[in-house]
Amino acid sequence: FNMEAYGIQEAEVFAMVPPAIPGLGATGGLQLQLEDRNNLGATEMQRAVETLMENYRNYPALASVSSQYQANVPQYFLNIDRDKVQLMGIQLNSVFTALGYYMGEAYVNDYVQFGRIYQVKLGAGDRAQRIIDDVLKLGVPNASGEMVPFSSFTQIDEQLGMDQINRYNMYSTASVTCNAAPGSSSGEAIKQAENLIKTQLGNEF
Repeated sequence: FNMEAYGIQEAEVFAMVPPAIPGLGATGGLQLQLEDRNNLGATEMQRAVETLMENYRNYPALASVSSQYQANVPQYFLNIDRDKVQLMGIQLNSVFTALGYYMGEAYVNDYVQFGRIYQVKLGAGDRAQRIIDDVLKLGVPNASGEMVPFSSFTQIDEQLGMDQINRYNMYSTASVTCNAAPGSSSGEAIKQAENLIKTQLGNEF
């Protein structure tokens, strides 16, 4: 609608999201927090989420079950040998500072131009950040001021892990979204979502 209304020259016309209903909100759906109370780990949490998504169709009050939780995202793990770092006379803080500058950015200062304040930040270029092996070419100074390459005390390992870590009530958790089927109330959807979890997962979560 907004795209078509944009062509009206005589007036500015656009559609807005309707206001929230007090006590109900602006959108429907349920959000559940699946808590890992038994400390089973991310892999088991992923399995539990997939189980719920595969079996919700047996519950007529649930139209859909979805989650953004992922525990199998490809990652790089920098295995830094802290003992070697100390033996080489390197401050461990210098190692993480160099990584922070290389993989992220560092605030330097501000300057004023054209009546506005701009920040100066220091960081590596995009190309450098795309090549993981270049991390081993980074150098940090030891106690004598000599530059020591990361390859002397760092190993890069490929692994799978979570893209983000969420906690709820002090437990690791996966956020699960459920939508009630047409003709079903949110109360019915909540009850069937609880039954779905109890039936499929038992007391694991």
